Amino acid sequence: MIARTIAQDTPWIVLDEPVSSLDVKHQLDLMRALQRLNGQGKTIAAILHDMNLAASYCTKIVLMEQGGVFAYGPPQDVLTKENLLRVYGVEFAFLEYKGSRMPYIVPCGVRER
Repeated sequence: MIARTIAQDTPWIVLDEPVSSLDVKHQLDLMRALQRLNGQGKTIAAILHDMNLAASYCTKIVLMEQGGVFAYGPPQDVLTKENLLRVYGVEFAFLEYKGSRMPYIVPCGVRER
């Protein structure tokens, strides 16, 4: 389905969970391919529930809460401990690692609302 979408050569590509059911290597391969298409002038919009993939490959993120936009912008502005706690009711640890523009986001525990 993704190959067919790319082959249509449209200026926009909209994908719903494009990495689901893929192993880690193929997830990364697909995200890099989408990143290259974006660099060639294509607009890519993808629904991703993996915050770490989104943070690593997306230039803008829309964080949704109860069907509405809670936050929009660059990953470092949207995927914050405060925003994620508010939207998901879960505390997250942010693990820094060398060479990454964003820390790795790990859920730590549910906080009672």
